[in-house]
Amino acid sequence: DAGCTTGRGRHPMIGIGPFSIQTLGVLAAVVVAWITAHVVAGRLPAVSRKAAGLVLLDAVFWGAIAARAGYIAQWWEEYSVAPGSMLLISDGGFLWWSGVLGAVLFVWWKSRPTPGLRTPLLAGILTGLLAWFFAGAVVGQLQAPPMPNLALTTLDEQPISLQDYEGRPIV
Repeated sequence: DAGCTTGRGRHPMIGIGPFSIQTLGVLAAVVVAWITAHVVAGRLPAVSRKAAGLVLLDAVFWGAIAARAGYIAQWWEEYSVAPGSMLLISDGGFLWWSGVLGAVLFVWWKSRPTPGLRTPLLAGILTGLLAWFFAGAVVGQLQAPPMPNLALTTLDEQPISLQDYEGRPIV
């Protein structure tokens, strides 16, 4: 799983400036997708490079909305208690496959009048997805070591284990 933006704390907190390494991986994948769509569109006679690039960026936007909606649906019990937290994306919380599905459906819908536009857009999405998985695999190699097997107690003296929090963000 290359879940770079799952919000589940699978990767160490490393980054460049204010951006986490996972966010940079997603941005790099978007750039790869845009370049691919642009290049493929340039090789097709009836397809505008500009249109391919713009529709691809729109697909990224709607894919991000679909990914967030999918994540909220997956964790609905928690979000229904605090609906305002649905808008707080600073801790991640995107379901990658629903985002890809949303982007592909948007491309399919948007390219109805110009079916030739689908080839560069779907090529862009595919290469962007592969780049993102590759970035996720690289980041996965930087993964933090497993939590130690420590038995601790809460403030009300209830026993807990650090391993119960494996894969979740903790402070």
